[in-house]
Amino acid sequence: MNIVIGGLEEATPDWLTIILSQRGFLLKGKVQALKVTRIHTEQAHSIGYFLAVEYTANTVLEGAPTRLYLKLPKPDADPQNFVKEAQREIRLYQAFMSPQQVLPIIPCYDAIYDPHQQRYHLLLDDLSGTHEQPAWHLTIAEHHMAQTVEALAAFHAYWWNHPQLNNGIGELPTTTSLTQELARLQGLYPRFLENWKDQLSSDDQGIYECLLDALPAFWERRKTLQGQTLIHGDAHFWNFLYPVDPQKHRTYLLDWQTYRISSGTDDLAYTIILRYPHRTKANELGWVKCYHEGLLRHGVTGYSWEQCWHEYRRSTAEQLLVTLNWAGWASNGRYIQRALTGFRDLACNELLHSAW
Repeated sequence: MNIVIGGLEEATPDWLTIILSQRGFLLKGKVQALKVTRIHTEQAHSIGYFLAVEYTANTVLEGAPTRLYLKLPKPDADPQNFVKEAQREIRLYQAFMSPQQVLPIIPCYDAIYDPHQQRYHLLLDDLSGTHEQPAWHLTIAEHHMAQTVEALAAFHAYWWNHPQLNNGIGELPTTTSLTQELARLQGLYPRFLENWKDQLSSDDQGIYECLLDALPAFWERRKTLQGQTLIHGDAHFWNFLYPVDPQKHRTYLLDWQTYRISSGTDDLAYTIILRYPHRTKANELGWVKCYHEGLLRHGVTGYSWEQCWHEYRRSTAEQLLVTLNWAGWASNGRYIQRALTGFRDLACNELLHSAW
């Protein structure tokens, strides 16, 4: 059923019966009732409904869900504010349909976008009964960090040099797009400096300026698919769902508005450098090694530890660019200091004019 629904009132038992039957989850019987158990309204342009599903007595299920999460645009949302991101997210979930059982992504039952109506719906498994998230971003349990690294390695390994990259999934940047991105970042720098000059030493400012100057050569690697994968783009700990019982369930990634083709270490460095409050040079090395071992375990070949560590250092340097984008955030000072510390700890200045 490739028809987008216009609102919750169209999410009927008959509608869900057709979807689950066509997807092979409902072999016999039908959905008898759908009940809203909770509504999530915290997103700017979308609304989420947690649904309980009841089936008729004669139903035969093949992995059909009893709890669902339905994501829709808010009724009063301006399509200009969500269309681009919605199209990308729906396209990716559609690509996930076939391999989703081997990927650390939330099982998806339906993902439709209608360009004429500028509407979409996304129907996912509701994992709130079996999964959790950290209660506070300044305290991250070690097992959550280990599960994060494993989930990233599994996801990146699947998409490593994948034929769908730049062929329906993600786009490689071009010289033109990279030139435009550089100009955008250079345009952000004066405002960034104005907002945060009291916290930036002259040496700090010099690091930012040297990185911006080096970006044209630094970004040459982005133009080829070799050694690249699909990355999440915002891999902080609240964009993961962690299993309450790891013996029964796996870790999942969620919220896919920012995915792109890049080095997998971009996700890893973002997580460790900017988002992991307990980072030390010692545990950082251990997490990167765990990530590299995970890539190899999940099938990546021809990628040495030396390459991985080198790429991670390059990705660490680029975390400074993230803080440029966050120039107006009140909490950005914390992330600026984390990015600068990571840059210095890993001697990233040595890499700014490296050809490899």
